[in-house]
Amino acid sequence: MKPSTKYILILLSTFSFLFAKEAGDIKKPWTRKSYFPKWEKIKARKTFKFIYDKRISKVQNGKKLVNRIKKLKPGDKLYVSQGIYEINSHFSINLKGQPRAPIWIKAMPRTKVILTRKDNKQNMINIEDNAAYLYLGGFEIKGGSTLIKLGQCNNVWIDKNKIHDGDNVGIAANSKNCEFIYITRNEIFRPGGKNNKATSEGLYLGANNGKVVFSHSVIALNHIYECRGSQGDGIELKQGSFQNWIVENYIHDTNYPCLIVYGTGGKGINVIEGNTLLRSNDNVMQIQGDAKVINNLIINGKGVAFSSTDHQGKTKNLTVINNTIINSGVAMNLTSWNNRQNMALYNNVVYSEKKSSIRFPNGSKGVKVQGNYIFGKPEQINKGFSRGKGLKDFAKGSWDGSSTDFRLFNKAIRKKIGTQIHSINAITDKKKK
Repeated sequence: MKPSTKYILILLSTFSFLFAKEAGDIKKPWTRKSYFPKWEKIKARKTFKFIYDKRISKVQNGKKLVNRIKKLKPGDKLYVSQGIYEINSHFSINLKGQPRAPIWIKAMPRTKVILTRKDNKQNMINIEDNAAYLYLGGFEIKGGSTLIKLGQCNNVWIDKNKIHDGDNVGIAANSKNCEFIYITRNEIFRPGGKNNKATSEGLYLGANNGKVVFSHSVIALNHIYECRGSQGDGIELKQGSFQNWIVENYIHDTNYPCLIVYGTGGKGINVIEGNTLLRSNDNVMQIQGDAKVINNLIINGKGVAFSSTDHQGKTKNLTVINNTIINSGVAMNLTSWNNRQNMALYNNVVYSEKKSSIRFPNGSKGVKVQGNYIFGKPEQINKGFSRGKGLKDFAKGSWDGSSTDFRLFNKAIRKKIGTQIHSINAITDKKKK
């Protein structure tokens, strides 16, 4: 290699690294102070308004809007005015912004802009392969099959949308690999609509056995509920997906777990932090492994509140710390923790009204257990915990989640393990910002 060629390659490599960092492409998103991409404050080069034409039909307005979106270029911002835009064709967004020139598609502030279709023959919105540095925010999105389907895209930000009543999944990223995706401050409910056969997950990220991977992304401040259908998980993060931060979401009233996370296949970890989860017809939270589970409020599952077991991979490398776990039945069931590597259970409040607090049905050899408070009998563990007094230890909480103020009232516990969350207002207040 000639010296000049070598220096050019070094220069290009350095430039690429700096360019990526400026774009907010951080490999471990929880190390940043923001839930949003680093390009969030970049100003548009050109701003346009799309005005609803009352002289023509909602279908014609939908067609015109789709055509206008296709013409957007890096640095453009498009504000869409109030109206119902019915889009019955295949609606693809395949726009590639740049790190310093994102493309913004926004509903006009304080208006109701509805994107819809009349049948389930197509997804409502498809964000296609190679889409990048793209913002979609402020819309009400309903109808179609899957409401938003992601292709092989990166640096896509889906923010402040009301997403509901499709015929399948709320947001799906299960057909091609995605990375650096930001799903924030959305309200997602009834993703399968009235179709009892729809899988009806709020977010379905990655695919079984690592065939599709979702990575380096942030799922934050979303309100997800009424996920029913044949499955109905709130958020499902599949095997092999890694380095994701699932933080401060409020998820409730689901058929399957409010939040289920598989393992990473050895590609790092996922961080699950500060979420409020309640009322599942199954387990409330289910974590296979390769994760840090920090400061979550987990209440009222017809199965158990917190479950951890082998699934599409082995349970390993899992730290569960500073969580508040409340259930009338079994609170915490740790089926596959015995003699597994890097397993830790620290400073959790684990309370069951009628059954076991912490269960290790197959043993707890090698598990680091320290500083926990329990109410209800433990199984296969005799150290690493103190006894609490039940709901008296909290400001105002209930076993069924009808009251969700689980801020610690017991000063002795608070002094020993620190301040947990937990009031839902702490999350919903941030969501409004």
